Amino acid sequence: MTCTVENPHDATFKEGIPENITLTYQIGSGTPQTITNGKFSIPAGTKKDTVITVTASTDAVNGKYTAATKTATVTVTDKIPVEISGISVTGRVYNGQPVNYTGTPVVKKLDGTVVTDALVSYTWSSVTAPVNAGDYSLVVAVGGGKYIGSTTIPVVIEQAE
Repeated sequence: MTCTVENPHDATFKEGIPENITLTYQIGSGTPQTITNGKFSIPAGTKKDTVITVTASTDAVNGKYTAATKTATVTVTDKIPVEISGISVTGRVYNGQPVNYTGTPVVKKLDGTVVTDALVSYTWSSVTAPVNAGDYSLVVAVGGGKYIGSTTIPVVIEQAE
């Protein structure tokens, strides 16, 4: 797992980033460990559903940053993580018709191996494919079975003139 500390508003902005940044991780109820060089490994044999807590803390930089601590959690799974590509949704001006997605999903393991036995599902942020003007998203996901992964595709329907 890789952890990076960056300015969330502009990742290219490096000036004045606090020098004292502490990254730690804690596996289950174990002892917190320091993350070095932005990476840590989950030990082999870590049980499914174990929660790993990652914490980033920074000191204040006068006039630039306030002291902050942020925490994220990761839950260990017995699923193989995958990435999904190949599906697109094109925004448009309102025309009374539902938006459609196009393409064929390509599911790959993180090492690039194509997966052919994954079940792909499509879920709109609205109950059905969006028709009216607004901001929507389509979640393309692989779940159940031995794989897990998803991608979210945003789409905007503009108001008609």
